[in-house]
Amino acid sequence: MGRDYLPHADADMLSWMQAFANGIAARPSAYGLDNGDAELIQGVVGAFAQAYAVATRPGTRTMVTVNQKDTARNAAEQLCRRYYSRIKVHDGVSDAEKIAIGVRPLNTSRSRIKCPPSSPLLDILSATPGMHTLVYHDTNTPESKAKPFGATHLQLFVVIGDEPVMRRRARLPGKTGRVPAPGRREMGGVSTTSGRSQRELPGAELPGAGTLPGAGVLVGHFSTNPIVVKFGSRHDRKKATYFGRWVSRCGGVGPWSLPVSMSIAA
Repeated sequence: MGRDYLPHADADMLSWMQAFANGIAARPSAYGLDNGDAELIQGVVGAFAQAYAVATRPGTRTMVTVNQKDTARNAAEQLCRRYYSRIKVHDGVSDAEKIAIGVRPLNTSRSRIKCPPSSPLLDILSATPGMHTLVYHDTNTPESKAKPFGATHLQLFVVIGDEPVMRRRARLPGKTGRVPAPGRREMGGVSTTSGRSQRELPGAELPGAGTLPGAGVLVGHFSTNPIVVKFGSRHDRKKATYFGRWVSRCGGVGPWSLPVSMSIAA
């Protein structure tokens, strides 16, 4: 059930609950329920209706009666939501019957949003002692700060060595791979900051996504610019080469970006 689907105002919520309860009470078996379920729903909705009447009447409206109304509403709402979710996914209840009691039927026509086929365009804005500042765009819209449709964040890798890495060692597949559920780990002296916290994955090789050259490590997942990457002293005067790719909400990944390299200043 959508978080904001049910009414918010007390009067509207009560009206919806009464229609929900009365519809189930009239034909409980049509909703996969029995008379006991119907009576339970009507009981909590009735208690809310009674408390609401007392709390909204000028002569009886006090802090105590308003609190009692809120308590009754919470109890009724929790129970109705539980039955709502049960009825919503019940294959034996028709869409028409669901709609009749205010239950939104399942939407079976939705399709998964694929990861965009374009790649990120990485740029190193500055290199200060032990720190790089990067920004990203999309190759199709290099003047825009927006991520392409379907991408929720950028997945950024770095390869640190004595020389910059100008090409990927392994051939990358034409179609996207999948990103496993993110975990957290220390990156051996590499730390990052950005507008939002990032999650990290161990290693630099992912199923179906190709292999990065050398000892490539995942810097993190980022959804805002700029990205600040900090290095430990053991990386002084080495070369950092960055690769990135878009990741979708469902874990799909797009093609790799071209590499960008910069020396790590001491």
